[in-house]
Amino acid sequence: MNLFERKCWNDFKDSANELKEYKKLIKEIDPSYKQRIYAIELKIRIDKRTGGNKEQTLDELRGIPNITVVSIMPATSMSDEASYTTTLKCKYELTQGKDPVAYKKNILVPGLIGVRGLSIKYIGRPFEVRT
Repeated sequence: MNLFERKCWNDFKDSANELKEYKKLIKEIDPSYKQRIYAIELKIRIDKRTGGNKEQTLDELRGIPNITVVSIMPATSMSDEASYTTTLKCKYELTQGKDPVAYKKNILVPGLIGVRGLSIKYIGRPFEVRT
């Protein structure tokens, strides 16, 4: 085998070894890992004299564990001198088969109560949006 052929052979072996490593990585995905995305509707009131403004309050909600998205539902907002009232759709992720109702009770509601200037008017039932 001449020098050129040896170089080609070594490059081929290196590529084959890299391919084996990639295949190992693909097999390392844990089949028992389950992630589910849920959404819940919240009707809230933000007091303009207490706590932050609307955007700051929504940012605080995004800081609640597992919350991934907080969005205002179209045509649900109203405002007066004292408050801003709206309906939100909050999405959150849970792994390993955790109960969405337990999350609502044990994490979401206490997190909402902890936001200064926020009043909860209604909390809907969680529903799955993606598995």
